[in-house]
Amino acid sequence: MSQDQRAKHLIVAVDFSEMTDFVIEAAADQAPGPNDVLHACCVLDQKSTIPGRPAADEGELRSLEEALQARVAADLEGRGKKVKVDARLGQPAEEILAYANEVKADVIVLGRHSQSGGRPDFLGSVAARVLAAARCDVLVVQPEDYPED
Repeated sequence: MSQDQRAKHLIVAVDFSEMTDFVIEAAADQAPGPNDVLHACCVLDQKSTIPGRPAADEGELRSLEEALQARVAADLEGRGKKVKVDARLGQPAEEILAYANEVKADVIVLGRHSQSGGRPDFLGSVAARVLAAARCDVLVVQPEDYPED
């Protein structure tokens, strides 16, 4: 199999925010081959500290994986794409990068969440960390009408 025929592996990193539709669309566009595999990934952020909230458990991870299957995988499979889902617990950027390394991803697709306080060139912490440390291409997406902070 030549390099052009080799299946591409793409990480589709979602957080079920308003960016999810744009990430799914962009990932589908990046995987035109019939053997390409989209790895839908969502990370339950263990770093966030919410007073009174217990640590995430296996049940929460299973629920997250079911949500990934129902929302992201169903959409992509409906477009004729091969999809695998993985819900993870940890820090989002680190887990996305680890998953990309595990599957030898060719591309990571994720949405932009600006928390720039008036700096439209700032991506948001997860996208910035993934972009800085990824060993593959990274596609950061946003809708055309994404508000400039």
